[in-house]
Amino acid sequence: MDTGVRSLDELTTSRLCLGSMLMGGRTGIAEAHAMLDAFVDAGYDFLDTADVYGDGAAERTLKPWLARRRDEVVVTTNADALTTRTRTFDFVLDTVSAQHDINAYLDLLRRDGTVCLVGAPEKPLPVNSFNLLFGRRSLSGSAIGGIRETQEMLDFCGEHGITADIEKIRIQQINEAYDRLLKQDVRYRFVIENSSLQ
Repeated sequence: MDTGVRSLDELTTSRLCLGSMLMGGRTGIAEAHAMLDAFVDAGYDFLDTADVYGDGAAERTLKPWLARRRDEVVVTTNADALTTRTRTFDFVLDTVSAQHDINAYLDLLRRDGTVCLVGAPEKPLPVNSFNLLFGRRSLSGSAIGGIRETQEMLDFCGEHGITADIEKIRIQQINEAYDRLLKQDVRYRFVIENSSLQ
C-alpha cells in the first residue's frame, strides 16, 4: 500500500479517533473502561464523544473514566481542550459519522496538514474556506478502497495478526440487522457473507 513519501514516524498525527459508539449499547462499563485504558496506554490521545444515538450512553460511560485519566486525552466535544492542540498535527483521521464541526479539526492542523474524512455524516459539513487557504491545509475523504487496496490491507492484517470481532449475517438478514442497529443491539460490526448473495 502506498503511504506517500513521508513515513508516519515523521508526522504528528491525531493517532485515532476512538468512536463513542463503542461505549454505548451492549458494551458494559467495565469493558468500556478497560478498552479506553488500553487505548490510552497504547499512546492514543483523541476521543470522539459525538453521541450518534442521542441517548447519552457514551457520555455516561466516559465520565467516570475521565475522572481518572482526564489529563491524558483530548475529548473532541470540549472546545477548550481542542484549542490546546491548535496547529499541532500534520494529519487528523476523522471517523465521526454524526454531524460535527469539521472546522475545529482543521484548526488542529499545521501548515500543509490534512484532515481525512472517512465518516459519513447525514448532511454536508460546512467548511470555513479560510481554514484551508491560510494554512495550505487540505480536506480529503475516502470511502473504501478498490479490490487491490482491500486485498493489500487484508494481507497486511494477516501478516501482523490483526483481527476484528464481527458478526456474520446472510444478505437475507439485512433488515433484521438494521433493526438491531436502531435498537443498539449490536456488539460487533456486521459482515455480509458473500455466498448468501447468490
